[in-house]
Amino acid sequence: MTKKGFVLAFSLLISSIVLALALGIFNILLKQIVLTSSARDSQIAFYAADAGAECALYWDTHTSRTTVNSPEAFDINGNYVYSYRGIFAIPTSYPDTLLGYPNSKSVADYLNQGDTTFSCGFSMRGGHLTTGDADLATTEFEFNLTSDEKVCARVIIEKGTNIDGTGFDTRIRSRGYNDCDVNNARRVERAIEVRY
Repeated sequence: MTKKGFVLAFSLLISSIVLALALGIFNILLKQIVLTSSARDSQIAFYAADAGAECALYWDTHTSRTTVNSPEAFDINGNYVYSYRGIFAIPTSYPDTLLGYPNSKSVADYLNQGDTTFSCGFSMRGGHLTTGDADLATTEFEFNLTSDEKVCARVIIEKGTNIDGTGFDTRIRSRGYNDCDVNNARRVERAIEVRY
């Protein structure tokens, strides 16, 4: 009985086992890298959505339609009337006479009146869109969060007349993206909704 070739067969067996282990470890590492980059992209998209919601909240709660130097800003006794806060569209059925506005169109389309502007981030992406009727008004806009215009957020602000008709309820929906290119297969979207 001869033992020729035993070392060669044993070497091939050991090499195959080591190669299988190496490929298994490589596969695990590759999946970990993909998961890590996916988590990073998800986090970027979430923070973009959060920035969009915060921007809309700021402009809706820290601004007034009635400026201090306008005649409508004061009641008959000369006291300043801090009217409806915010610059986003409200339903045309809202009692705009209480705000000192002559017609409902100026309420629903406030952002398109005069020099009223707002900004979030580095630049707006195509301005804003305002639509409204008696029950619901919507303002939509997109903006960039980085100078290379890669990370962005799309925000929709909806205001609807509340049940007792004395005001309106607000819903802000913000969607953040890690990449604004809609053709990117690795694009991640995260959303935040705020109601008050």
